Amino acid sequence: FRRDATFLVKPMLMDQLDEIDDGTRLVIDATDHYVDQDIREAIAGFLEDAHARKIEVTLKGVSLAPVGARGHH
Repeated sequence: FRRDATFLVKPMLMDQLDEIDDGTRLVIDATDHYVDQDIREAIAGFLEDAHARKIEVTLKGVSLAPVGARGHH
């Protein structure tokens, strides 16, 4: 995701994450890419829901520390 367009991308990302089927294995690979704070927050919010939905998530190149889950629905 481009740093200067995350305010446009975040809602689309959140919608796409919400559409992932329960029980899915998901790899989020941002190796060698900048990940904006807003996007990391959206991912953190998704991870909070993923366990209950039995979604196995692997993160590559994304650090969520010290990110909270603000902004996720």
